[in-house]
Amino acid sequence: YAAHPEMTAALEKAAANPDSARYGRVEGDLELRDAYAAHLGAIY
Repeated sequence: YAAHPEMTAALEKAAANPDSARYGRVEGDLELRDAYAAHLGAIY
């Protein structure tokens, strides 16, 4: 199946933005790390 047009447009917009090609922080994204820790904490 083809991707939804909104998804394709969002990917196109991100790919055209030079900021999308930068490395993230070495420590990682704090919000993502917190969410993942909470997710794992709920499982274990």
